[in-house]
Amino acid sequence: MKNGFVKNFLIALATVILLVFFNNYWSGQFLKNSVLAVFKKPLVVSSSFLHQTKRRVVSWFNTGELLRQNQTLKEENRQLASVNLKIYELEKENDFLRKELDVVQRKNFKVSLARVFHQKFDGQFQTSLIDIGDNEGIKPGMPVIFDGEVLYGVIKDVYPTSALVYLITDPRVTLSVKIKDSEIMGRSRGELKDGLSLELVANQEDVQAGETVMTSGLDGLPSALLVGKIITVRENREGIFKEIKIEPEFKSLLVDRVFVLKLL
Repeated sequence: MKNGFVKNFLIALATVILLVFFNNYWSGQFLKNSVLAVFKKPLVVSSSFLHQTKRRVVSWFNTGELLRQNQTLKEENRQLASVNLKIYELEKENDFLRKELDVVQRKNFKVSLARVFHQKFDGQFQTSLIDIGDNEGIKPGMPVIFDGEVLYGVIKDVYPTSALVYLITDPRVTLSVKIKDSEIMGRSRGELKDGLSLELVANQEDVQAGETVMTSGLDGLPSALLVGKIITVRENREGIFKEIKIEPEFKSLLVDRVFVLKLL
C-alpha cells in the first residue's frame, strides 16, 4: 500500500512538473493565459461593480453631509437676515429719533411718539389713525410731524388710546403758509391725490416752481414746518390770485412713525 501511495505521488508530481514545463517553455504560457481568459471577464465585472458600489456609497454619504451643511447654512442665513433686519430697524428708528429730538431741542417742543396703524385714502378724505390718544394727553388741533420738520397732518378726534389725524392733503384742512425766504404768504388747502393748492397769492407776486412752502405760524401751528414744494404756477387772467399747486413733502416718504407736537 505504501508503494502504491509513493507511486501515485510521483506520478502526480511528474504531471505537475510536466505541465509547468509545458506551460513555460512549449505552449507560450498557454495554461496561464487560458485560466486568465476564463476568469478575466468575471474579475473585471466584479471589480467594476465593486468600484461603482464604492462610488455610490461614498456619494451617498457625501450627499447627506452636503445636505446637512446646506440646511445649516440656510438656517444661519435666516438668522443673519433676521439680525440685519433688526439692526436696520434700530438704525432707522434711531435716525428718526435724532431728527425729531433735534427739532424738539431747537424749538422748545414737547412731543409724543406714535405709530401709524391705519391710513385711509379715498375719493373724499385722507386720514390716518395713530396709537396714542387721551392716555398721552393728545388734543385736537395738535400738529403731527415726522422726519425732522415735515408736517404730516393735524389731530382731529381723540380717543382713549388712539387719535384720528387729518392729513394736510385732506380737503377739510387749510393752513396758513408762506414761501421760504420770502414775505409771500397764503393759504394751503388739501386736494387729495393732487396734493395741495396754494390760495390767496396775488397775480403780481413772483412765485416760481421748486420753491419751498412752510407753515407761517399765524394759525396756531408752529412756524417753519415743511409743507411741500411748488410744482406749478399759473396766472389767473379772470381773477386776482394765482393758481398754484404744491407737492406735499410727506408723500415722497414712508410714514410709519410720527410725533405729535405739544406746544409749551
